Amino acid sequence: MAYNNTFKIWAGQGGAGGKSYTIELYRDFEQDKQLNSTNLSYRSGPNIEFSRPTAATFYSNLSTIQTISINAPRFEYSHDGTTFKGLLIEEQRTNLAEYSSNFTTSTWRPATSSDGPGISIESNITTLSAPDGTLTVSKMYMNPARGYRSITWVESPFIAGDANAGNMYARSIFIKRDTARYISIGCDGVTNAVNTSNIFDFEDPGFNEGNLFNMFWEYIRDGWYRIGYYRGSTNSNTNKLTIGFSPTRTNYDNTLYPDTTISETASSVFIWGAQVEQGFLPTSYIPTSGTQLTRAADKAFLLRNNFLTVYNPISSSIFIKGSRTYPYNATYLSVSNLQKGRYINLGARVGETEEVQQANTLSIVPVSGTSGGTTFIYAESLEDVTSSQTVAAGIENNNMVLYQNQQLVSLSTVGVSVPVGINNFFIGSVEGTDTFLNGHILKLHYWPYRLDNATLSAQT
Repeated sequence: MAYNNTFKIWAGQGGAGGKSYTIELYRDFEQDKQLNSTNLSYRSGPNIEFSRPTAATFYSNLSTIQTISINAPRFEYSHDGTTFKGLLIEEQRTNLAEYSSNFTTSTWRPATSSDGPGISIESNITTLSAPDGTLTVSKMYMNPARGYRSITWVESPFIAGDANAGNMYARSIFIKRDTARYISIGCDGVTNAVNTSNIFDFEDPGFNEGNLFNMFWEYIRDGWYRIGYYRGSTNSNTNKLTIGFSPTRTNYDNTLYPDTTISETASSVFIWGAQVEQGFLPTSYIPTSGTQLTRAADKAFLLRNNFLTVYNPISSSIFIKGSRTYPYNATYLSVSNLQKGRYINLGARVGETEEVQQANTLSIVPVSGTSGGTTFIYAESLEDVTSSQTVAAGIENNNMVLYQNQQLVSLSTVGVSVPVGINNFFIGSVEGTDTFLNGHILKLHYWPYRLDNATLSAQT
C-alpha cells in the first residue's frame, strides 16, 4: 500500500503593527536534551511548557523501554539506544487489552477443539528479558496432537464498518523467535485464512503479500520484533487479535487443526506487550495489568504572554527538524487562524484519509480559512519515513516560501496574509483537535522576521 510520508506546512498570514522584534525562539534538542536548557548555545526565547497527565513509556539510551512520570517530556532514542531521535510527541491512546503481558488470563483464550487447546503458555520466563528489561516474557508453544494452534484476545471492540476505513484499530505484539520460523497474526478468533491473517517470517523478516492488509513490523533489539496491523471490523469475527503458528510463509490452513508432524520443540515463540488501540498506527507501549489503560497526549506549548514576546504579526520565519514514527503518519508545520482559537503550530499530523495516504506529487492547494477569510497554503512531498526531515518557511503578506531538505516546495506571492492576534504556540499538536505529530522533534527555530530565501534554504 502506498503511503504519504510527508512533512507539511499549512500557513496563513496577515498582520499589523510596527514593533521591532529581537527575541527568537530556538531549541536544539540534539545537543541538549532539555525543553529549557540553561545553555544559551542551544536555546533562546521564553520557556516551553509541557503537560501529559499520565505516565508514559519510551526507548532510552539503555536500549530498553522505560517509564517516565506524569508531565515529563520523553526524549527518545532508537530501539538499540545508539541514536537520539528527539522529543516524542504522541496523541492520547488507550490500550484496550486488559492484560498486555499475561496471556493466561480469561481475556486471552487458546483456541480449542474436541481434544483441547493446541497452545500452551509458560509465563514469566526467567532466562529472557522483555524489551523493558523485566522478566515478564511468556513462551507460547504448540501442542502438536491437540486443538487449534492459536491464542486470541477475546475482549475485542466491535463497530461494524469497512475493513479499510472508519473505526480502525491498530493491533500489535512484541514477539521473539524461539524454534518456530513462521508466526501468524490476524483478526479472527480461530482461523488462519486469507484476508483475516498474515504470516511473519523470522528468517526473512517481513510478512507475506496479498492477504490481510495494513501490516507493520519493526525490529527492536536482541531478536525482538513488534509486529501487527490496523484495520476495521466487518463483522464480529474480525475484531480480535489472534496469534498462531503457521507451517510456511504462504500456507493458509483455514482450520488450524493439529499437525502431528511438527514436534512441540519445533514450534515455540516468546511473546510480550500486546496492544490494541483505536487509530491507524501503533504508538508507544502502554502496559496493562487487569484493566484498560490510557496514556494522555504529549503537549508542548508556550503560554500566551511568553509567546507574545517573540511573535511578529507582520512577518515570520519558521524551521523544524524531525521525523515521523510510521509512513502513514503525514506531518506538517502550520501557522493557522481558526475559529477554535488563533495559534501557531509546529509539526503535527494531518488526517489519515485515503487521499492523503496515496498522494505522491508536489502540490500547492489554497483552502478557504474558517475565520477572516484566511488562505492556507498546503504543500506535500514524499520522503523516507525513517529519515530526519528539515523544513523552513518564510511568511509575510503575499510572500510565502517553503523549503524542504534544501528543495523549493512552494512559493506564493498572491493571497497570503499573516494571521493577526495569534494567542498560542503549540509544538507538535493542534489545540482542540486530535492532530498530533506522532513522531520526534530534534530542532525548532522561530524568527520574528522574514529571512531571505537563500538563508531559508540553507537552514534545511
